[in-house]
Amino acid sequence: MNNPFNIAFDYNKASFISDDVILNNLISATNDENSQLRTTFVVGMRGSGKTSLLSYLDKQLEKIPNIIPVKLSSNEDLLDNIMTGVEKELSISSELKELNFALPGLNFKFCDQETHGSFQYDFETLLQRVDRANKTVVILIDEVQNITAQLRTFFASYLMYCIDELPIVVAAAGLPSSIDAVLNDESLTFLLRANRIKLQPLNLATIVDLYLNLFKGLGLKEKQAFRMAEASAGYPYLYQLIGHCLWEHTTNLVKDVEIEAAIVFAKMNLYEAVYSKVMSDLSQEDRELVFAINDCGGKDVATSYLKCVLKGSINQVKVRKACLNHWGITEKSGQGMVSFKLPYFKEFLDYTYD
Repeated sequence: MNNPFNIAFDYNKASFISDDVILNNLISATNDENSQLRTTFVVGMRGSGKTSLLSYLDKQLEKIPNIIPVKLSSNEDLLDNIMTGVEKELSISSELKELNFALPGLNFKFCDQETHGSFQYDFETLLQRVDRANKTVVILIDEVQNITAQLRTFFASYLMYCIDELPIVVAAAGLPSSIDAVLNDESLTFLLRANRIKLQPLNLATIVDLYLNLFKGLGLKEKQAFRMAEASAGYPYLYQLIGHCLWEHTTNLVKDVEIEAAIVFAKMNLYEAVYSKVMSDLSQEDRELVFAINDCGGKDVATSYLKCVLKGSINQVKVRKACLNHWGITEKSGQGMVSFKLPYFKEFLDYTYD
């Protein structure tokens, strides 16, 4: 059996842990024209499982006959990719009317291609064909970046499609700061009414069960599986990293020393692949706040202390603290107190910036 854990950019169905409530609600929304979930934003930190969730949802939607799922990334070719993806599924390349007739020695062919040169109207025509075929298009946009011209055009057009009751559903995933940029765009304020899903840590008991099942041929004990699950802190990427490393380096029966080595390996990869990027994304002011929280132990740090260290007003500190909480780096841990939320984030800061 190949390594069932995936530490790249997609999901492996053998080790994927799904939130069935989220998935079932999103799938049900495709048949409910009045559901708020027909416009959904999936929000989470790096490594929280956004891409895996959309990939799994895409696979499930492919099984439904009247659904046309189109999964893509938010890049400069977004609009062309949306058009191409739906056309491909409908097995058409354009709205084309042809007239052929022949005269002795001559052959004439007249073509009338219905196109307006505008994404909004061309895709509207395509959605009308989808509607006549009694199907629904589900657009899955991964890695939403800060608002771009193409993303703005798509969502502005999407509003018109919803008003015209055309069969389209949208689920988009991204970092909290990136989704904020889309929702707070002056021309897209209607999206503030959309459904938002904030991904939560995985259930530890579910992780234990899956570890036991996947490593049953290597004699993994329940106590060892619990140690691995506990070390993952329910963080999807870390859960995959620990399992991947142990799978690669266990030769016979799983040993405790191999588990500890896998945990160390996973932490180092987490630091490099996720946390270094988290820090580089922050503004200088936000990094100063992170360092101040770390210097006070990273747990139950009072706002009054941060105000003194940063020499700013209490309101300034509260605003920056609220941003870190919203982005999933920290969390409120008591009245006027904050703690790091990301697992091993203090260890990462001590290791990297000491």
